[in-house]
Amino acid sequence: MKSKLIIFSSLQFNPVEIIKFAQITNGILLPVVALFLLRIVNKKVILGKYRNKLVQNVIPVIIILITIVLGFNPDYALGFRHEA
Repeated sequence: MKSKLIIFSSLQFNPVEIIKFAQITNGILLPVVALFLLRIVNKKVILGKYRNKLVQNVIPVIIILITIVLGFNPDYALGFRHEA
């Protein structure tokens, strides 16, 4: 355990920057993966009669739109508002 910490600290990585990078990556990937999954669960070839109906697609579409908006404007996620 100590050797891992020594190696990690010797590379001079800033843990806050690593966390920021992970969150940015998640913010970019979440809408992409969610759209892919939404497409898969609506394919009749794959799921047949078990595919999603219109009502089952409303909430995922709303969530995907919210994640896209937050991805382009992260200040809303943090509760900040820019005043002119």
